[in-house]
Amino acid sequence: MFNYKSVAVAALVVCSMLAVPVAPVAAQSQTDSCTVDVDGMQTVVDAYNDNRGELPGPVRSQLAGERVNVVVTSPDGDVEYSAVTDSTAAVTQFSEGLVDDPTIRVETDESTVCEALDSQNPVAAAVDAYRNGDITVDGVGPVKSVTFGAVKALFDLGNALGLF
Repeated sequence: MFNYKSVAVAALVVCSMLAVPVAPVAAQSQTDSCTVDVDGMQTVVDAYNDNRGELPGPVRSQLAGERVNVVVTSPDGDVEYSAVTDSTAAVTQFSEGLVDDPTIRVETDESTVCEALDSQNPVAAAVDAYRNGDITVDGVGPVKSVTFGAVKALFDLGNALGLF
């Protein structure tokens, strides 16, 4: 059966690298605190690249050739990352800092990233965070804005119909 939850998460959250279930190694947990660093995020990027073949072709094509800015808000200030995908939707560049001409923008906070990565089911946690508005994903520019608006509408419809 078509896995709508994975598709929605991939299309909406892959940019923040939360779309694949990975071990909590990406978030450095300590009793009460968690920090997200570039090394931990790189681990998530690597896991995404290893598993992107599981994405349906239409989703992969929407994620191919993109320039993504990810802003993670923390008590110490915003941490900014960027990712660039190739024609196969593989992340070929990932670094701290933003790209000048993004096509997708993702915003979340450090606690949301940590909660998702520390969860027994990071995909479900990411979907819940998106539903709750703790993760936002927007297309940049008119075409991408319309595309992501349509994806969001399909996500909301699928959610209302109980598909995920």
